[in-house]
Amino acid sequence: MLPGLSGSIRKQIAEAYGEVYHELVEKWAWRNEVFQDRLLRFARFCRKEGCILDLGCGFGRDVAFFSELGFKAAGIDICEEAIALGREIYGQKHLKQGDILSVDAACPWQLLDGIWCRGVIFHLDREQLRELSHKLYMLTASGAVLYFQAFSGTGYQYRRIAETDSYTHYFFHQRAFVTETFINAGFEVLLDQSTSDEVRLFFEK
Repeated sequence: MLPGLSGSIRKQIAEAYGEVYHELVEKWAWRNEVFQDRLLRFARFCRKEGCILDLGCGFGRDVAFFSELGFKAAGIDICEEAIALGREIYGQKHLKQGDILSVDAACPWQLLDGIWCRGVIFHLDREQLRELSHKLYMLTASGAVLYFQAFSGTGYQYRRIAETDSYTHYFFHQRAFVTETFINAGFEVLLDQSTSDEVRLFFEK
């Protein structure tokens, strides 16, 4: 039986990232340049100056990017060290430490126009992803846009975080499952840019 995101596993994930986030700031410095096409496409899909929430925001790099484009942007991450680092680097006030499965309690606005989620769903098992999809439906305005990116595959691995010496829990999801999950929650596929290695899906409410 695969482990779910129990309290002990949530704690381990937070601690594992906490050990390496200062290292990841340097290792991931290139990411916004490489992923800028996805960031800008998502921004074009979202309502101008709308409210965007980054799930698994890390140290808030993407939150800062959306803020600079004129959006009301906020982020939530399970790692307390990452949130503290983001506030230090970017002066971000809208970064909050918390579990994305409790996003309904952590959301800073009544309704969201965009959900940006690059990577973190690989720390959720299938049932938790289904749970999250229904919570996001309740938190989003009509016409809201969601972006999800994660490793493509099936099963579970305990593996390294990026190229660090820290390990944590990963769950792999196939494009068809992620698509079905969010359609069943009430969303429609807006754009599918998935590859053989990654799930990359835009949804619209």
